[in-house]
Amino acid sequence: MSFKKTFESNAAFNDYVNEHKEEFDGKSTCALNRLYKIPGYRISRDKGELKLKKDYYHYIPIKDLPLLEELKRNKNNEASN
Repeated sequence: MSFKKTFESNAAFNDYVNEHKEEFDGKSTCALNRLYKIPGYRISRDKGELKLKKDYYHYIPIKDLPLLEELKRNKNNEASN
């Protein structure tokens, strides 16, 4: 998936929103999340105001996930005990 713009921090995103307010007013949060990427956050709307919420689904970096072989090894060790 390619994003229109990726931001390094939520502060950078907030600055961009303030400069391009009209671009965000007519779009749903689903459309905005497809266009803009803020690592660790999702765009949401609360009482008509845009907010960033922690995105726990995409929060774990892939490099930190256990390898499949390690999971299998742990399962085999538990079964043998």
